[in-house]
Amino acid sequence: MDADLLTHIPLFADLGAGDLAALSALLERRELPAHRTLFWMGDAADYFGVVQSGRVDVVQPDADGKEVTLSSIGPGGFFGELSLLVGGPRTATVRTAVPSVILALGRKDFLAFLERHPAAAVHMLMELGQRQRDTLQMLRSVKNANRVMDERRSFGQRFASGFAASMGSWTFIIAQTVVYALWIVANELLRLYHRHDEAWDPYPYNLLALVLTAVAGYAAPIIMMSQARQSEQDRVKAELDYQVNVKAHQEVMQLHQKLDRLCGLLERGGDKGRPGGGDESPGRGV
Repeated sequence: MDADLLTHIPLFADLGAGDLAALSALLERRELPAHRTLFWMGDAADYFGVVQSGRVDVVQPDADGKEVTLSSIGPGGFFGELSLLVGGPRTATVRTAVPSVILALGRKDFLAFLERHPAAAVHMLMELGQRQRDTLQMLRSVKNANRVMDERRSFGQRFASGFAASMGSWTFIIAQTVVYALWIVANELLRLYHRHDEAWDPYPYNLLALVLTAVAGYAAPIIMMSQARQSEQDRVKAELDYQVNVKAHQEVMQLHQKLDRLCGLLERGGDKGRPGGGDESPGRGV
């Protein structure tokens, strides 16, 4: 039954029957009541767990210190896989949601298993390499935050952005200057060559001042709306960039640590398999 559970774990799925049997023999069965904390975030990582029955919750504190459930793991699921090869502190807290049976695989036992089964180490090396490739592919497929937010803009937000962009261009400044000049010249010509009352806006051009005031009154809040939208967009983009960079860094560093550790285990296993290899070989100094 334990070997069948291991076949559902990607890291062990393609191991041979003999390797799975040897690995399942290392599993320690633990019966736990509901709401029992298996380990806390920051604890030393020393084992990997498979849920045989029941359910466990993986939680992590948010920015306000409140626990947020990242995932719930049912029968056949697993947790703490980073502890097998990397070690280090736990990255989340895991506790049982209901009475559960957990199969624990100790890190020391697992490393000793890899030394005795080099073929299993090679397979896991290939599996970790594929995970690294998948991670990089996922990073390449991350959508542009600006494009996503542009697609979700309402008509008012699109109008505000377009209005602000047009007002902040040389085209608008030149067109506005031409309109003002024609307005003033036309009124002055009417005043000089015709009767004064034919000019629709004689000096001091009160109507023009009213138009400019009205335009400024509408332009200011529209530009502020556009700036607020741009600030929100920049904030979201910066936050997403930071999260992606942190996750990418963590994933790459963890995968490199796993690959280095597996390569070291393979080298030690190869030394023991060669004549004269190992710590107890004849002719080696004590």
